[in-house]
Amino acid sequence: MFIGDIKNINLSTSSFECMITEGRLYVDKTRLIENFLQNGSEVNLIARQRRLGKSLNMDTLRCFLTDKEDLRHLFKGLYIEKSPCGNKQILPQFSILILKR
Repeated sequence: MFIGDIKNINLSTSSFECMITEGRLYVDKTRLIENFLQNGSEVNLIARQRRLGKSLNMDTLRCFLTDKEDLRHLFKGLYIEKSPCGNKQILPQFSILILKR
């Protein structure tokens, strides 16, 4: 599933919020959030090759778990909105540490 304009592709941004608000093509990978939350592991290491969306996926996770501002509107129409994990009121507090090289 994807949202946004198929003719509006941006390969250079890793900001989930910009992708959604600017109507850029976004392939829905929010099932990753559900996997993180149901995994129950204390630490998750994301190591992949270059250009496979690590930064965008981590920013999506950050936007979903942040309590500094309400960003739920960004997830309308995405998988996580309908998922049982999509209810932010029941989520425990998570810390996200992103190290980029």
